[in-house]
Amino acid sequence: MSKKSKLIIFFSGIVLVVIVVAALLPGSRPSAKVTSVATHEAQIRITDKGFEPAVLTIDKKTTVTWVNATSTPHRVVSGVYPDQAGPQRFDSGKNKPLGPEGVFSVVFSKQGSYNYYDGQNPTVGGQIIVR
Repeated sequence: MSKKSKLIIFFSGIVLVVIVVAALLPGSRPSAKVTSVATHEAQIRITDKGFEPAVLTIDKKTTVTWVNATSTPHRVVSGVYPDQAGPQRFDSGKNKPLGPEGVFSVVFSKQGSYNYYDGQNPTVGGQIIVR
């Protein structure tokens, strides 16, 4: 094997190691649908695929704002359809759902798990975990 071939193999191996190490570093892979927020403001986007993120972990006294990023109306309702039970009830508007770019906010003051769903499409839901 020629010296040039050995150098090509050597540098190819280095490049491969760098790529593998970069792929294993934190933050190098796409995040899952679970998000944890340590600030006192968080946002959930309402998309054509559902709520993003679908599960959100926050600290107490955090304001969560839902933003309708679709062209159709949506309604954020506490609980699991059809029941609005839960540690804190909220509803973005029974008679007037959130239109495109509409926003709705809730402050979560107590620890617990808060389920919610889209009143316009009750099969779509999400969860907020307050720690």
